[in-house]
Amino acid sequence: MESRDDKRPTREAVKGSSGWIDVGDTLIGWHRPALFKRQPDVTIEALILKQRYGVWPLAVEFDFDPMFGWASNGRTIPYDQPGEASDNDSSLAAEFLAGKKKGRSR
Repeated sequence: MESRDDKRPTREAVKGSSGWIDVGDTLIGWHRPALFKRQPDVTIEALILKQRYGVWPLAVEFDFDPMFGWASNGRTIPYDQPGEASDNDSSLAAEFLAGKKKGRSR
């Protein structure tokens, strides 16, 4: 991660154990942009790196108070993980958003 320009977490960075990716239904990576750029520490991002029954990748940005660890006012922000287009079927995501698919059945 240190060598990449984009310091946000990725599925590749988590793959030390395949159980973290393969078994879990949802994988969320947290990113505080102020730790890597000179900017006020007022936001934190929740990056949905995997969601078995939903659309991913997805990013939600929150207002953040680092003194108390308080996050509020979540809003979706644009996000594409670099180099992971093969892991995400964008046509499936588009169908899911349109309400045609409800995820895999058990």
